[in-house]
Amino acid sequence: MKINEVIRAADSIAKNAFSLSEKAFPIQRLEERLRKEFNDEEIVLSYPEDEEKELFLPSRYTEIYIYCLVAMIFFWQKDYAEYNNNIALYTSMLEDFRRETAQKNAKTPSHFKNLFG
Repeated sequence: MKINEVIRAADSIAKNAFSLSEKAFPIQRLEERLRKEFNDEEIVLSYPEDEEKELFLPSRYTEIYIYCLVAMIFFWQKDYAEYNNNIALYTSMLEDFRRETAQKNAKTPSHFKNLFG
């Protein structure tokens, strides 16, 4: 998924008059945080230069970007009930992704020895 695709999806859910660069900003910050947390990769995205860059999350988790942006749109519009609904979905899906990633990357001890040898 790309930044422009996230913006189009969010616009279909939450009607708004915000500019593309305003809507791209939370996606960029989220992408930077995700890459830092999961890949230990420092990046800085800018819009519109990176609008066609493929985002980090796998396809089954791309709703995280959409929920994040929709939540921010509702927050900016001062619709806090809708913000809370979307931020809860965002948080839940992000925790699912964290849990799945931790399970995939769990290191099993190869030569575990107890106290007694």
